[in-house]
Amino acid sequence: MKRLLAVLILGLIILYLIDSAFQIDGFSPAMLGENLIRFLLGFLGLGIWVAIKRKFHFKMFLIIIFVYLLSDSIFDYFMGIDDLFEMSLHDLYIFCWGTLAGFVFVKCVLKKVEK
Repeated sequence: MKRLLAVLILGLIILYLIDSAFQIDGFSPAMLGENLIRFLLGFLGLGIWVAIKRKFHFKMFLIIIFVYLLSDSIFDYFMGIDDLFEMSLHDLYIFCWGTLAGFVFVKCVLKKVEK
C-alpha cells in the first residue's frame, strides 16, 4: 500500500504543478467534481481492467483514451473553455494518473491475497 500512497501523493503534487502552469483553478467545486470523475474513470475503467485481465492491448488503450479525450474536449467547448489544448493535456494527465493508481491498487491487493 506504500506504492499506492506514493502514486497518489506524487500525482497530487504533479497535478498542482500542472494547474499552476496552466493557471487552472483546480479547487473550485466544478473542477474538483470533473477531476474526480476523470480520475475514477481511469482508476476503475482502465487501471483495474488492465490489472485483472492481465492483458495489455496498447491499441485498445489508445482508442479508449482518444474517445474519452475527444468527448471531453467537445464538452469543454460547449462549456465555453478557451484553452482546449491545455485542458486536454490536463485531462489526459488525470486520466493516466487514475489508470496508474488503479493498476497499483490491484497489484497491492493481489499481493496481500497471495500471502
